[in-house]
Amino acid sequence: MQSLDSFLSDESSFYGDEEQVSEMEDRAAEFDPMHYWRTSHATNLAVIAASQQAATENGTQHTDGAEIIETKSTCRHPHDGHADCYQRTESVASFLNRLPPSTTKASDLGPWIYIANRNFQSLVVPRVRRLVEEGRKLLEEFEEELSEIQEDNKDKSSSAAKSAVTRKINKKRRKLEADLLQVARDTGVITGKWMLFPSEDKLDEIWAAVAGATAKGALGVGAKVATKPDDEVLSRPRLICVYTKDFQDKEDIRRVLLKLVDLGLVSKGRGSSARSIYYKCDAYTHLDIKGGNPWGLKPSMYSSSDILASK
Repeated sequence: MQSLDSFLSDESSFYGDEEQVSEMEDRAAEFDPMHYWRTSHATNLAVIAASQQAATENGTQHTDGAEIIETKSTCRHPHDGHADCYQRTESVASFLNRLPPSTTKASDLGPWIYIANRNFQSLVVPRVRRLVEEGRKLLEEFEEELSEIQEDNKDKSSSAAKSAVTRKINKKRRKLEADLLQVARDTGVITGKWMLFPSEDKLDEIWAAVAGATAKGALGVGAKVATKPDDEVLSRPRLICVYTKDFQDKEDIRRVLLKLVDLGLVSKGRGSSARSIYYKCDAYTHLDIKGGNPWGLKPSMYSSSDILASK
C-alpha cells in the first residue's frame, strides 16, 4: 500500500490555501492560553462534568452544574487578576483609591490603568497582526505613488499644474483612507475611542467620573488612563481613552459623547472657550498614524463639535 505522503506534493492544499494558512498563523500567534483556561475551558460542559465526577470520587461535596457554571463564568474576564485593571471583587471607589492616576507611576504598574464595562462581550476577535501587515503595505504603496506623482511633475510650476497634482494626490489619499478602514473591518479591529487630555490637577476627578460611568455600563465598552511618567519634570496633560465598540456605529459614538457632556467632561458650547475632543479608531493607533504623519492622513475620525452639530 502506498503511503499517504506519496499522494501529497509540496503544492498540495492539504494544509489549506495561502489565505487559510495565513489566517491560522494569525490565530495561533494571537492565541492566549491563559485566557482560554479562564474562559472556554472553565465553562466547557465536559470539563464541568469531569470536575463533578472527580469531586464525587474524592468524597467531596457535590456541586450543582449550574452553580459551577455561574462560579466559573464570573472569572472569565481578561482583566481578572491583572493589577493594572479594575477587579470585579472591588468597588469602583476601592479601585480609584488603589490606583490614583495622578500618582501611580508607570515604572510601578505599567503605562495604563484600565477599567471595563463587564456587561459588554465582543463577538469579534481582532486580528491586529494582519491589520498591521496589510495596513503598512497600503501605506508603503501610497508612498511610492506619491513619489512617482511628485517626480513626474517636478518641473511643472504653473498654478494649474500644481492644482492638478494636488487633486490627484487627494484622490489617492481618499482611496487610502477607505482601504485602511476596510482592512480594519476585515480584520475585526473595529473599536475606537474618544480622547480626553485633562491637566494633572483635574486628572483624578475626571478619571473617577469616567471609571464610574464605565463600570455601570453607562459609557463605552472600556476606558484607560495613562500613568505618571517616571521622567516627568513638569506636569503635563494626561490621556484618558473612552472606548466604543465600533468606529462604524456613529449613533453609539454620539451616545457616548453625549454622556461625557452630561458628566461635565466635554463642553457642548461653541466658540473659542469650547474645546473639542477627538475620536480615533484603534486601527490608526496600531498603524502609528498620528498628527503630522508623512501620508497626510487625518489621525482622528470625528471631533466633538462636528458630532454635536450634526442631527
